[in-house]
Amino acid sequence: GEAKELVPSYLLLAEANLGLRRLKIAEEFLSLANWNILKHPQAGSSMMSSLQRNFGRLYAAQQRYTEALQAFATDIYYSSREFGPENVRSAPSYFHMGRVFQSHKKADRTAAFYQKVVEIYASFLQSWLQADQGVGEATMEISAVEVEEAIEIIKHITEYREK
Repeated sequence: GEAKELVPSYLLLAEANLGLRRLKIAEEFLSLANWNILKHPQAGSSMMSSLQRNFGRLYAAQQRYTEALQAFATDIYYSSREFGPENVRSAPSYFHMGRVFQSHKKADRTAAFYQKVVEIYASFLQSWLQADQGVGEATMEISAVEVEEAIEIIKHITEYREK
């Protein structure tokens, strides 16, 4: 049982090392997380999504774009299974795919994925505002980290669109 509990820590360490551009170390932690998930197939869709998203980020940083797209597509599958394809927690998955297409200079695909991200965030904010005004259902809470990530994503998309 303890090996399965290590997976979130491995994913966090992988993310930290990806952020520091320590790709080899990030890959080692992702491999450990992957190995533990393979040994415990009952790992949730959320964990699988996170694993695949981080593998995608690693492959994109290594310019292994075909593998990055495959990992992000798998991330979207698991994220959609866990939260729904239009959920705010699925938006970063679409964004990362858009970035891979952007690095390939595929403007139409980049624009389509970025538009999807903007629509998801706009819908989330609209629901949140309506709930805040007492109209409609309260949307789920998102963490401060997710808010920061959303801000960075929107900044990137805005800069891309302004070019």
